[in-house]
Amino acid sequence: MTELTEKVEAIIKRRWNLPVKYDFLMLSYIDEAGFHIMNYINRSSISQIPEPLLYTWASITMGAFSAQQGHIEELDDFLGGGETVKLGDTSVTPSKSSGGTIGSAVESAMIGHHADLVRHRKVVW
Repeated sequence: MTELTEKVEAIIKRRWNLPVKYDFLMLSYIDEAGFHIMNYINRSSISQIPEPLLYTWASITMGAFSAQQGHIEELDDFLGGGETVKLGDTSVTPSKSSGGTIGSAVESAMIGHHADLVRHRKVVW
């Protein structure tokens, strides 16, 4: 684990009170998001991701994690899952399937951070 991934993990832990047993799962999302960011901004290593992108990296990781792991009942309190909306005789419950891969969830989470990422994109010839 690099110094940057440790900082991203610390940011996520400050934002969410994630149970310790999910640390390794979260680290896999941190690494996956880091590799996607690294490739997007044309760097050769995760350690080359600029520090101003740490909060963006954490937000992308959290977005992907909540999209993929929202079905875990124990995490409903901070992921916002498990809520049922009922109006008359019709009710809507969030989907319990995670669907897709971690990579696709990370790519979806990155869409909202395009402006932040493009500022740090390195031109490659």
